[in-house]
Amino acid sequence: MLSHDVSFPAVPSSVRMARETVAEEASRLGAPATVLDDVRLCVSEATTNVVRHAYAGGKGEIRIAVEARADELVVVVRDAGVGLEGFQREGELGHGLRIIDQLTHELVITSAPHAGTELRMVFSFRGAARVAARSRADA
Repeated sequence: MLSHDVSFPAVPSSVRMARETVAEEASRLGAPATVLDDVRLCVSEATTNVVRHAYAGGKGEIRIAVEARADELVVVVRDAGVGLEGFQREGELGHGLRIIDQLTHELVITSAPHAGTELRMVFSFRGAARVAARSRADA
């Protein structure tokens, strides 16, 4: 199991840096090209949520862990901000979280008031290999 941890200030310019840093690390850890696009979009959505909502206009940090396993990549985005409101945790996801939910093999959201939020996103390499094989066969 290989892993890498990074952190960024919770400011708009960090979204792009986080997206590219995580994509580079995911590539280095063996993520297929088809997974990298999903990783980029999901990291953008997750970090944008931290910048917009986590710290209520104050200073804070985005922490990201990237871990490779045999046939999957796990990306965890954390903040120590205000946490999600109850309705947001009980099934009513915002637009960005719905996108993440659709693109990941698994999404686990953990949050507590005034203790922050953690998004654990799992990307499967197996599905990516099947999609890539189908694309080559169709060409």
